[in-house]
Amino acid sequence: MTSHQAQQYLQSFINHENHLDRTKYSAFKLQRILNLLKNLGNPQNNLKIIHVAGSKGKGSISALTANILRESGYRVGLYTSPHVKDIRERIRVLKKTQLTINVDDIFPDMISEKELINVLEEIQPSVEQVQARQEFGNLTFFEVYTALALYYFKKQQVDLVILETGLGGRLDATNAADSMIAVIAPISLEHTHILGKTISDIAKEKAAIIKDRKQKVIIASQEGPAKKILKDRCFQFNIVPTWVDEQSTSVLVSQNMDGQTIDLSTVKEQYKQLFLPLLGTHQRDNCAVAVSIVECLKECGYSISLEALRSGIKGIFWPLRFEIINRKPVVVLDAAHNKASVEVLTDLMDKIFTDKHIVLIFGISKDKDKEAVLAELKKITKHVIFTKADHPRANHLPGALSVVQAVDLACQESGINDVILVTGSMFVASEARQYLTEKSLCIN
Repeated sequence: MTSHQAQQYLQSFINHENHLDRTKYSAFKLQRILNLLKNLGNPQNNLKIIHVAGSKGKGSISALTANILRESGYRVGLYTSPHVKDIRERIRVLKKTQLTINVDDIFPDMISEKELINVLEEIQPSVEQVQARQEFGNLTFFEVYTALALYYFKKQQVDLVILETGLGGRLDATNAADSMIAVIAPISLEHTHILGKTISDIAKEKAAIIKDRKQKVIIASQEGPAKKILKDRCFQFNIVPTWVDEQSTSVLVSQNMDGQTIDLSTVKEQYKQLFLPLLGTHQRDNCAVAVSIVECLKECGYSISLEALRSGIKGIFWPLRFEIINRKPVVVLDAAHNKASVEVLTDLMDKIFTDKHIVLIFGISKDKDKEAVLAELKKITKHVIFTKADHPRANHLPGALSVVQAVDLACQESGINDVILVTGSMFVASEARQYLTEKSLCIN
């Protein structure tokens, strides 16, 4: 199997990520991946898993935790979505020593093309057996890729795995695995035609990763309705969770375009002068959740030093989360795509770039509330360039340019002291990132 053939094979499975606006709740059936994993010998049963669900910040929480564990000397499997440039980014094994680095890869520790092909060839017979039975319908791309990741992590003999849910929790493919720690990031309205119309409905779906009285549970700050649902779920399994917002506080010491320095206090420790390259109050909250996970792991017998925690936080790289990719003019890439995340983004833009002229490149997916998102963004600028990502879910905004055209125009219309903000969609931000880094445009 060649790399092209591997890509074609994976693309042959239905990918709901490309058509979430048309996807129905009935499309999700956990039994499909359970059957596939059974055919593969249930690799998930041999893994120590930290499972992360939620609406906002789950990727940052996962990446921060994985980086701290890597600095502690552990071999860590990290499964996240979506990707920026290459689907291989979703599957990583973080370890202290990297033997080879491909400069074209965003993450040097992501699964290599050769490894992906080898693992895909190994699991293909099992995939075809499940497909042939058609017992619960056709396997999806996310189900196959999740099974591939779990199988790969077992082969790699990782010490710990961090699984980020794709959509929801209860019927998400990652929920085929049992976890030692369940983490719930902040929950907000999202994918309401699939997950439910209210915060409570969505919280019920995400709370379903809490399913065993032996689990440790860590919960980020939540709105009232979500908090009640999560509290009830924990009570059902006789679990006393860690409520991060009640048991920790973070104070901003200083910040600039390179990151922020914070003092973080938990009921167990005080962490002074932590440098976090990710900006924003929400990233301080995400950092507090990651530290709570680390403290929980230490209680379970894992050895994680303060030095490793500091180093892991300081060394975090998580693209498209208020990523400043250029300085003159400043170019900010952010994957904010709903009202809640854009409110955080505009507040941060206001604090970091006070009185700066902002040129906005804006594109959004069809399943998002473009009016609410754009209304929030227009509070910081009236200079808007509409764009459309090269993706099936892209919204056709009036007069929208391609991402390349939009970036070129923004560069032409910006002075060296201005700020270009690219946001509204992960797909738009990732296309802009690739174009700017490959072509070195707008670089002064």
